[in-house]
Amino acid sequence: MTDLPNPCNTQLSRLWASLAATLLLLAVARPAAAHPEGFSQGLVIVGASNVTVELTVHTRDLNDWFPPRSFPDYVKGVCEGFEKQAADLYEVQLNHAPAKLASAKAFQPEPGMIQVNLVYPYDGALEEVKLEFLKFRALPRGHQQYIIVTDDRGAAFGADPYRLLVDTIDADRPMSVKDIPPSRWPATRPATTPATTAAATMPADPGPPPEMENRVNFFLDGIGHILFGYDHLLFIAALLLACRNFREAATIVTFFTLAHSVTLTLSAMKLVNISGDIIEPAIAATILIVAVENLIHRPKLAWRCAITLFFGLIHGLGFAKDLREKLASDSFAEIVWPLVQFSAGVETGHLSLVAIALPLLLWAKRREPRFDRIAVPAMSIVISVFGGFWLVTRIWETMHPAG
Repeated sequence: MTDLPNPCNTQLSRLWASLAATLLLLAVARPAAAHPEGFSQGLVIVGASNVTVELTVHTRDLNDWFPPRSFPDYVKGVCEGFEKQAADLYEVQLNHAPAKLASAKAFQPEPGMIQVNLVYPYDGALEEVKLEFLKFRALPRGHQQYIIVTDDRGAAFGADPYRLLVDTIDADRPMSVKDIPPSRWPATRPATTPATTAAATMPADPGPPPEMENRVNFFLDGIGHILFGYDHLLFIAALLLACRNFREAATIVTFFTLAHSVTLTLSAMKLVNISGDIIEPAIAATILIVAVENLIHRPKLAWRCAITLFFGLIHGLGFAKDLREKLASDSFAEIVWPLVQFSAGVETGHLSLVAIALPLLLWAKRREPRFDRIAVPAMSIVISVFGGFWLVTRIWETMHPAG
C-alpha cells in the first residue's frame, strides 16, 4: 500500500523552510537599507585665496556614526558633532603640504541632508589639491563619495565657476588628487567705482576654461548598483521563482530589461522626474506584490509579462536616481555616453546574475518535484517579508524624515 502525503507534514515543511530561509537572509543582509552603498558628495571649490570643501551626506547614512537615539534634537546634535570632528573629516594637502583648517560650519541645507563647509587658506599660486576622506569606516559598507573640483578664482570678476574634475572615492580608494591649472584671472581685481562693475573690469579675453577631467567609471557603477541593490535582486528572484522553463524566464527578463531601460533613459535626460520619496516605497511594493502573487497562484505568462513591464518602469527610475547625481552636466551630448556605460553595466550585472541563478533554479525544479510545492512558497514568503518591511520603513522615513 502506497503512503499518501500528509498535508500537515507538507505545511510544516514549508514553515520550517521559510523560517530557515528567513534566518539565512537576515544573517547575510541588512534589511533596513536596500542600497547599502550610500552616497555623499565632496564639493571642492578653489577660490583666489582658499579652498573650501563642502561635504554633503544623507542622514540615513549616519545611523552608526551618530545614533539617532543619542540626540534629542538629531540635526542639531549631528551638526555639532561634525563641527567637533571637522579636523578629522579630511586630510587636505595643497601644493604637497598639509593644509590648516581655518573654519568649519555644519547645517541642514534641506530635510534629510547635512552639509559641512570646511575652509583651508593658501598663499601664492595653487598647483595641486589632494583630498582624502577619513571617515568611510563610520559610514555604511560600500559607501561612495562623489568628488567635484571647481575653479571659482574668477568670482571677483563676476565669472561663473567651472568644473575641473569629477571623481568617485570609497574605502578602497579614499583619496583624490587633482593638478590645478594656472588661473585665467589676475591675482587681484582692479578697484571699482560707482560707475563700474565687476564685469566691466574683467580681462578682455581670459581664454577658454580647461577641459574637465572625468574619472567616474559609469560601467562599474552600473554593475555595482545591481550587485548591491538588494531590492532589485529580490524583485528579479521573485519573478524567476514562478518561471517553469527557460523560455518563460527569458521572456520575463526581456520585459524587465526593456522597461527599466526606458525610464532610466528618460529620467537621466530629465524628461521624467519623480521624487525618490515616491519611487523607493514603490519599488518595495513591487517586491511585495510579486512575492505574494507567487503564494496565491501561479500567474500566467502574459499577466506576469504585463506586470513586469509596469514594475520595471518603476525600477528604472530607481536606477536613474544615482546616475543623475553623478552626471557632470545637463548637456545632452555629455549625458549620452555615461548613460550608455551605466546602462551597459546594469545589464551586465543583471544578466550575469540571471545566468548563474536561472540554471540552478530550473535544475532544482526538474530534480526535485517538491521544490515548487515547498521551496518556492518558502522563498516567496521570505521575499514578501523583506518587501513589506522595506515598504513600511520607507513610507515611515518619507513621512518622518530625520530633522
